[in-house]
Amino acid sequence: MSDAAKEMQEADFGDKLASAIAAGIAATQGPRKMTIGQYQRAHARKVKLLRETTQNTHTLFLENLTDEQVNLLNRIHRSGRYLKGKVQVVVKNEAQPINEQSVHIMYPDATNDQRMENYKLFKDFTDLVKQIVDEQEVQTENENIDKEWLAEKRKSVKAKQ
Repeated sequence: MSDAAKEMQEADFGDKLASAIAAGIAATQGPRKMTIGQYQRAHARKVKLLRETTQNTHTLFLENLTDEQVNLLNRIHRSGRYLKGKVQVVVKNEAQPINEQSVHIMYPDATNDQRMENYKLFKDFTDLVKQIVDEQEVQTENENIDKEWLAEKRKSVKAKQ
């Protein structure tokens, strides 16, 4: 065997030995510790509450809400009475950009009887907000249908003239 081939074989052996030692060391070490900053960045919430929101005068904080609740709250876009008129939603500054608005959800819950009536309408906060959003979508769809019908009616009146 020539000297060049021998050196090449020794270099390959050295590389294999080094990688085997590195793999052995990595296998014996425990999990790498993470700083609090690294943990917070890795586990940051993906959703944000876009505007101030209250439930019966109590401010809702992102830390106390699920992602589904936050997504539903962000979809509320109009004031009105919902769930057979028992729940009132007030969107303040509706004409302003969403970050300048605030949403207030109000319903009677001072007595046990009122809470039992509420339980008949919604089982929890997620269900409440989901029903509000569903009713708002139906209202928006009905308004769009009315606009289309009115536009067709105007066209037919103009065509007759």
